[in-house]
Amino acid sequence: MDREKSGNDITQKYTQIEGLQNEYLRQLDGLSKIFISLSTAILGLTLSLIGLKLRQYQGVPLIIATWISLLMTALGGFIQVYSFSKRFRHKAEYFHACLLTDTVLQTKGSNEKLDEFIWKTHQADEQFRRSYYWCTASVLAQGILLLLSFIFFGLFIWVNFAAKSA
Repeated sequence: MDREKSGNDITQKYTQIEGLQNEYLRQLDGLSKIFISLSTAILGLTLSLIGLKLRQYQGVPLIIATWISLLMTALGGFIQVYSFSKRFRHKAEYFHACLLTDTVLQTKGSNEKLDEFIWKTHQADEQFRRSYYWCTASVLAQGILLLLSFIFFGLFIWVNFAAKSA
């Protein structure tokens, strides 16, 4: 009885941890969408206002660096959003392999099949972990690129407008 209760406690805690990880991934995906929106809006605004008169301004490499940084932010965001569902596919493969492992254990199947399904379980879990860390790194890189674009754009504005009025 105590063994079943401790097994249920472990399962409930694992379910809670998994739920928190999934919520964290959803939040990161939402943050990535915000970064895409910001970078696309700023890119469109700066291209429409500055793009036509680019030869009249100083610090052209700064505005080009801003545009490249914004494009990389948006591209990284699109890749991250596109691969969002892939993480849950890995988790589904993990649960499927766990189910097969449990079935082999309950039916007292061969050790070869048990080893095969344990290996599949481990591989699917590793793929999910890698995609989880990749998601975090991707959103961090997007934030850094967006910050760099703000810095480049701020320097461009300072060189062209603030420095001239002083």
